[in-house]
Amino acid sequence: MLSQDSNCSPGCDFLLSWRGALAAMFGVAVLALGTVLIAQYGFGFAPCVLCLWQRIPYFFVLALAGVGFAPGLRRWRGALLLGCGLLLLIACGIAIFHVGVEQHWWLGTTGCSIQASATPAHDTKSLRAMLLATPVAQCDQITWTLLGLSMATWNVFFALTMGLYALYVVFMGRPDGAEAEEK
Repeated sequence: MLSQDSNCSPGCDFLLSWRGALAAMFGVAVLALGTVLIAQYGFGFAPCVLCLWQRIPYFFVLALAGVGFAPGLRRWRGALLLGCGLLLLIACGIAIFHVGVEQHWWLGTTGCSIQASATPAHDTKSLRAMLLATPVAQCDQITWTLLGLSMATWNVFFALTMGLYALYVVFMGRPDGAEAEEK
């Protein structure tokens, strides 16, 4: 546990408390989801299947971190923060898989690519159904980069860093109320 006499500023104390880390997790989820939704709807970048999978843990982080501020749930903040950390590590794992698909290190899921149909379309109804089943974006095609890194690669670093931060605070930070007990 961190001691009161450590060289930690008041802002640092907050970020190393369960409450502060949950606030950071909430902000992380809003930032990540906001970024991908702006990229999708504001700039027209169609997400592939793996891009959509990477969003799922962030929705759960948003929910868990938000629940952590409900009255009467103060004692559960450590468990909620632990859940956020583990979810972010899952997001990191999905992102690593996506980067591997982008780099052609391994194949993606069946939803990642256009599959040739064994039965040809004989009418417009079956052709329409085949076209609607075709993914809009391919998982192995990088549509946007920043400093030469894809969004999936950035998500690896982002999710890993924030997941490890959450776990660090759970095990090495301050449980809520520890500041009052030490004074």
